[in-house]
Amino acid sequence: MTTMRDINIMDFSSIFQSISGQKRTGTLRVVGPDDEKLIYFNRGNVELVLAKQRKFLLGEALVKYGKLEKEQLEEALSEQRKSGKELGKVLVEMGLLSERDIQEAVAFQITEEVCDIFSWERVDCQFLEDEVVPEIQKILDEGIRVAVNAESLIMEAARRIDEWEIIKKLVPSTKDVFQATPASFHYFQEEGWDAEREVLSLIDGVRDVEEVIQKARMPKFDALKILHKLVSNKEIEPVPAPRLVELGLRFSNEGNLRKAIRLFERAEELGVEGLEVDHKLAKAYEAVGNVKKAVEKYLAYARRKEQQGDLDSAVYAYGRIINLQPDELRWHKRLIEVLIKQGRKEEVVRQARKLEEKFLARNQKDEAVALWKRIQQMAPDLPVTYEALSKLHLKFDETVQAIIELENLAGLLLMRGEKEQAVKVFRRILQLDDECVQARMSLAATLADLGQTKQALSEYSKLSEMLQRTGILQDGGNMAFLLDIYRKMADLEPQNLDVRWRLAEAYLSSGNKEGALQTLQEMLDILRSQRDNKEELVKVLEKMSQLSPDDEEVLLKLGDAYADCGMSQQAIKVYERLALAAMQRGNYEEALALCQKCRRVEPLRIDTFRLMAEIYGQLGDTERQAEFYRQIAWLYIAMEHYDAAEDALVRASELQSADLGTLLLLAEIYKKRKKKDKVKSLLSRLARTAVKQRDLGLAARFISELERLGLSDDSVTEIKNQLKVLQTRLEEAEKLPVIERPASSRIFSSIPGIRIIKPKKERTNPEGGQPSDSQPQRQFE
Repeated sequence: MTTMRDINIMDFSSIFQSISGQKRTGTLRVVGPDDEKLIYFNRGNVELVLAKQRKFLLGEALVKYGKLEKEQLEEALSEQRKSGKELGKVLVEMGLLSERDIQEAVAFQITEEVCDIFSWERVDCQFLEDEVVPEIQKILDEGIRVAVNAESLIMEAARRIDEWEIIKKLVPSTKDVFQATPASFHYFQEEGWDAEREVLSLIDGVRDVEEVIQKARMPKFDALKILHKLVSNKEIEPVPAPRLVELGLRFSNEGNLRKAIRLFERAEELGVEGLEVDHKLAKAYEAVGNVKKAVEKYLAYARRKEQQGDLDSAVYAYGRIINLQPDELRWHKRLIEVLIKQGRKEEVVRQARKLEEKFLARNQKDEAVALWKRIQQMAPDLPVTYEALSKLHLKFDETVQAIIELENLAGLLLMRGEKEQAVKVFRRILQLDDECVQARMSLAATLADLGQTKQALSEYSKLSEMLQRTGILQDGGNMAFLLDIYRKMADLEPQNLDVRWRLAEAYLSSGNKEGALQTLQEMLDILRSQRDNKEELVKVLEKMSQLSPDDEEVLLKLGDAYADCGMSQQAIKVYERLALAAMQRGNYEEALALCQKCRRVEPLRIDTFRLMAEIYGQLGDTERQAEFYRQIAWLYIAMEHYDAAEDALVRASELQSADLGTLLLLAEIYKKRKKKDKVKSLLSRLARTAVKQRDLGLAARFISELERLGLSDDSVTEIKNQLKVLQTRLEEAEKLPVIERPASSRIFSSIPGIRIIKPKKERTNPEGGQPSDSQPQRQFE
């Protein structure tokens, strides 16, 4: 079997000659634009030609060839029906024709059909070697056999082609319909015009040229020549295109679709506007099963309607094309594009899903993706396109691409204000990739917008944990991202201290100390209203002091917080540090105030007293300085640290050398520590002082104490003698009128002998509750 497609008629001539020249036997199938013919070759000669659109009727061929009248044919057919014999045998038996007449009629029919093929422009050929198709075999079995030389057929066809070129100038198409004019009437009034009358009798404004030449009882070409003559003489004229359309509709309604098609085709060739000829042709072609031509016309109709803006009609036409050629997917694509222009989104989706199925059935995944992408470009606000693409990518394990489409879908939903739906999409993304940062960030933000604070915080928290766990925070950009997360969390729940701690730490990790301090300050403001959260306040202030160790305001707040929490040592440490800093600046009043804070925390802290003594020393207030040294001494005495008490009292005595109470207490310390020399020196000095101040009783007691301690020597004896002299003088003075005792003697007479004892209970003074030198813990003997 040899097949050649879409060849021109000259090539067909070569094929025809080749089969004949090679003496081949078989059937040549020839398919033209409007018909199909079967040519049977037997050893290179043509024995029979059948047209698909016309049955081979021997009787008609005999009538047309002029071998038989119609009445004779009717009589023969009647006899045939009675006898059941082949028509050819009946005609011979009736004596109407010879076998040669019949063979000539068949040869005539072969010539007509083959020459007709040579008028086609392009054909498809298929030669079936040594095959006789059933239709031909049936006729051959009736005994009708001729052998027509192929070369003669080609020569006859060539001659007719040349003449046809002349005829076509006036009869351009066998589809034309003609109607007679009054100029033709003379043929029916005059003798000798049988052929013209035969043709004119067939011209009725309905039959086309093909029908006329088929029915005329003469060779086709003879009929064509007569038509040419009649047109040339203006004895017939062509029916205009609109009338052809009317006729086509009539025949279409009557069911004669092939006739209607020829009329519509010629009307279209002539050019007619506004009568929807392409649509009529498309429906007619579809009805007769000519899918190729139906698609061509529906396509032309669809494109024309698109240009005119009649998109409904275009959609209809593309729909018909898809039904006719379901596997031709490009028109399905075009249908979707037109539907998008119409805004028919639901139909777009429906058709796109159908087309997607076709692509996938062919394993054309990329085409399916491109389809939805194209729809996305044309209708970016259509959520279903993103859904479809994500499902496609998931179907082929392309998770990343699926997530991208879902992210785009969520973004679209947010733009449209459909936040609840966007949340669902974000959750779907996280089901695919739990560590998708952008999806979780967007989910948290959307939940926050919806007022679902608790869930938003949970998502932000998961995100921060994920960033820390995966180690991507080493990148500075990611640290900024983490900061943004914590800021959002803090905005959502301002009172959440844990979040703010994380925010502060994140600032520190990124090197932003100022940001951390600002966050800690915000925490401080929050804690001021939470009086029962003292420990947290301490932690915040400790962190602030670490970041700004020289910020005295922060340190002072920290000291107060320590004190409020009962953390005495930490509070005192801070206060003393601040006091020393104040002293370095020369701000002694501030230093004293800080020391007072220390005393409120720990009233009997010796270091605080010593610091205050130092401060008063810097102020030049020796009286207060000495007083604090005396208080230090008493504290050491209470602890039985007599050496330290001695040092404090020495300092006090150096500052106030005439303060008798300090000296007496110092003397007791010396005795306690068995420092006889120092006791002797101090009591001797006191005794001399008393003598100088003429306080005889006090001087006598100091001397008596020295003697009791066994410390009497020449110097003591000398003081004692001085006392005696003074006593003598005073006795003599008493004999004198109005001599008053010195005021100072009242002071000395009030100081009896003392001994040191441990205090049973702390006593306070008005300044701060500490013992003072004016209130010594002592017992006079």
